[in-house]
Amino acid sequence: MLVNPILTIRNSLLRVSGKNALFERRGFFIKNSKVRSHLENIGFQFLHGYHSALTSSVQDFTRHLNTDDQYKGFCFEGAAMAKALTDWLSVKTHRELETLIADPIGDKHLYMVHVGVGWAYARLPVNIEQKIERFDPTLRWLIIDGYGFHQGYFKTPKYVEKKELPAGLKQAHSRKVFYQGLGRSLWFVDCATPKRIANRISGFPLQFQSDLWSGVGLACTYAGGVEASEIMELKTLSNCYFDHLAQGSVFAAKARQRAELITPENELACQIICGLTIKEAALIADKCLEELSPSLSSEERYSYWRKSIRDTFAKKAEYENISSAIPA
Repeated sequence: MLVNPILTIRNSLLRVSGKNALFERRGFFIKNSKVRSHLENIGFQFLHGYHSALTSSVQDFTRHLNTDDQYKGFCFEGAAMAKALTDWLSVKTHRELETLIADPIGDKHLYMVHVGVGWAYARLPVNIEQKIERFDPTLRWLIIDGYGFHQGYFKTPKYVEKKELPAGLKQAHSRKVFYQGLGRSLWFVDCATPKRIANRISGFPLQFQSDLWSGVGLACTYAGGVEASEIMELKTLSNCYFDHLAQGSVFAAKARQRAELITPENELACQIICGLTIKEAALIADKCLEELSPSLSSEERYSYWRKSIRDTFAKKAEYENISSAIPA
């Protein structure tokens, strides 16, 4: 079999060292070795998917990926980053990323695929708000979510510690979605430690704190890594932002349900935060999306989708408070 030297050089240049997933390398807080190991392994699995997709076709990648269900979604996230990068470098009109999105197995991981594209765009000289216009009108915003995660994870001093605003995003809506992704990165930056995360969020501009809590809810439910007591603590600390935490948890539930990769850890987080199973929470995501008016713009669809999910939990909390006040 002939080896294409150009592809060999390209793949070599695009390789990312596994050391980039080490908490010591990133300067992240380390709570204990168990949680650190779990969260670092997520990074390793992301890179496994990324490097596998660099050197294989979409069909080979989707059919032969062999990893634990808990981490498979992160592999697809990495694969999407790889295909978005190689498409950008390619002179061919055929786009591998479109093939991944259209693939029956890739479609199951559509949420994570869009997030992975955001990782790629964070590393390319592109106008991300323009680039996402060719994607699904609703899910395209997950690309900016992925961009926010990338910046929080790889540029922590700038975006997490100094709290600089993302200069490349001009739309107010884009910036809010960016902070949803940045919120997910805090699950790693602060090693899934509720008090550290809550304190961290309280130092951000008030206008973005709700979005940060949404991202934390998504990461807690999708990535996991902590005991029930800490999930309860996180829920308590979210305080007035509980409905945003729950909305993020519902998004994670939908991503897991669609991919058919539901683990006991996902169920635990969803049960504690939302009081629902993963499948029940995913149904809320579906129902709220289906009820949106078809006349809404892309931005409105994503915003109203999130709000509709939050309203569900606000009403649920109100009902529970009233019920608890009625004498038995």
